[in-house]
Amino acid sequence: MQHELDHAARGALTGRHAAFAQHSRTALRYAPEFGPFAGPAGHAPDQLADLWGLAGGDHPTALFTCDELAFPDCLTCLRRGRLHEMLLPAMPPTDARPAPPIRELTQSDVPAMMQLVALTNPGPFAERTIELGRYIGVFEDATLLAMAGERINLDGYTEISAVCTHPSQRGRGLARALIANAAHAIFARGDLPFLHVFAENEPALAVYRRMGFETRHIMHLAVVAQATAAAVAPRHTELA
Repeated sequence: MQHELDHAARGALTGRHAAFAQHSRTALRYAPEFGPFAGPAGHAPDQLADLWGLAGGDHPTALFTCDELAFPDCLTCLRRGRLHEMLLPAMPPTDARPAPPIRELTQSDVPAMMQLVALTNPGPFAERTIELGRYIGVFEDATLLAMAGERINLDGYTEISAVCTHPSQRGRGLARALIANAAHAIFARGDLPFLHVFAENEPALAVYRRMGFETRHIMHLAVVAQATAAAVAPRHTELA
């Protein structure tokens, strides 16, 4: 039986995040200035081929799928990986350490956010990703020490993403405090928080498990781009 999160990006792009979507004949993706994630109509070769019109130039698309996919010749796979898709069924236990001062981030904070992302590489983050949801951070003077926020958002579920801490500040519990703050806001809206973490990232998995996150499914990540040969371009994939 399928779960809503089996096709989270498509659920978001046909629902709450429809305003951020680009379309081909049947596939959708977030416009590149927001993120790379895509939602094909299905996983048959002709349905995957519809990603071709959305994966051109310097903007490949990324898919989270329950099974590892084989792609048609019009697409080339740049990267694959396995991730834990984790759900938080209830608020995490209270941390004994005092919570750091946390504030919501705004457009004026984007340069600092981009600097922290470049330093820590938490995953795809673009200059307009902040518009997808609520982002929060911890500052010391004018320096952003840690941040987290909301990315894929569909009925009943909100993804926590861009969790990152300046390397000099790790071990202080900043990420845990930010995740707890984000989770509280998500629960308050009636959604469940979820997130993705690479299967080999054992330190992060251990932290999330201690906070109460449970693995829902081992997902497969694929990052795809247009194949270089024009002859393999499928028909009828112009952007709507």
